[in-house]
Amino acid sequence: GVVAGAFVALVFNDSGIVAAATATIFAASPLLYLALEEVQAGIEP
Repeated sequence: GVVAGAFVALVFNDSGIVAAATATIFAASPLLYLALEEVQAGIEP
């Protein structure tokens, strides 16, 4: 959903790169959280 919305904003909006970057923030936060959880799980016994 977020990737499709960012792509549509990039293609159809006159300042699409700003809208796409803003939309990507909402996808990056959960992905960063999941990555940090995996790193933490790998460190703990």
